Amino acid sequence: MPVRGRCWCRIGRSDSGAATRLTTSTFDRLKADPKLGRAEALRQAMLAYLDDASSPRNAYPAFWGRSR
Repeated sequence: MPVRGRCWCRIGRSDSGAATRLTTSTFDRLKADPKLGRAEALRQAMLAYLDDASSPRNAYPAFWGRSR
């Protein structure tokens, strides 16, 4: 995922719900702890998403990226 300045860019289609949730969670974590770092904030957001049992798809990162 290329990062330019403060804008995260990704080429291709994605599950907009997963992308929105991961991005929002990542920036919430960065806001709460500015020293955390982008990679660690994203890692923590991804782990939280994996642990969410509200949908079986959450446990499969393949569903977070390109839609088929």
